Amino acid sequence: MLFVLDPAWKEANQRHYQCMLEGLKDVFVCGPKLGFNMVFRIGNPVDIVKTFLNDTDTLILDQAYLKYPLKWRYDIVHSIQDNELPITVEMVDTD
Repeated sequence: MLFVLDPAWKEANQRHYQCMLEGLKDVFVCGPKLGFNMVFRIGNPVDIVKTFLNDTDTLILDQAYLKYPLKWRYDIVHSIQDNELPITVEMVDTD
């Protein structure tokens, strides 16, 4: 599982990050027990996700409704389509 924290996202505040990090802590602890590891990166989500696309067959994205994350999702999905990668893309509502 890959989680990318984008410091350029100006709409996020300390409360957002605190909530996210508490949830991610659970994933780091439980993930290996369920058969997956957690990878955490800081930077541009689109650029970082693209570096992982050749090593995956499924991509699960948050069904984001805010403008900035919608743009990330759009760019990532179009990168998959443009490069004709055999990747299944699923959206989940994490709220």
